[in-house]
Amino acid sequence: MARDLRPKDLRSLDPLTTDQVTQAARLHACLQAHHGEWGHWEGGKVGADGAQTPHRVILTPIAQETYDWLLTSGVMPDFNWLAWPAKRELVQGNVSTLEPDVARALLTALIVQEHSSDGSLLGIFRHGIITNLLGVLGTSPHDPEPEATLDPVDDGHPLVLEPI
Repeated sequence: MARDLRPKDLRSLDPLTTDQVTQAARLHACLQAHHGEWGHWEGGKVGADGAQTPHRVILTPIAQETYDWLLTSGVMPDFNWLAWPAKRELVQGNVSTLEPDVARALLTALIVQEHSSDGSLLGIFRHGIITNLLGVLGTSPHDPEPEATLDPVDDGHPLVLEPI
């Protein structure tokens, strides 16, 4: 059962394993090296049965690999992310400066919301939020902060981060 995770409770999360940190660092490097689109919208066409096909996001391979890993790796804590008041403020700030446990909680809120807000996942890849959060997880406390330069993307689709 999910519990409401408050900032003071974040220290009680199980630490990341060496494999999780290594994979987060690998994915972070791959995401930083990626140039171009993160995916595209598909659907909205009339199908063979005459019904309109639903819109959905198709991610590029590295974005899909990252998304799948986040869902299956055990990195994301189980908590009541809908009721977590800090997530709006955190996503508007510099997420690369967050503590690892807070970054894990924010990743959970952003990844799990995709089920209720189609398209938000593409926006958090395009705006570098996932890249920066993986940088937090993939950097040990003794390593220097990774540098990331991201160009804003405007393809006519607004960044959808609701509901968070």
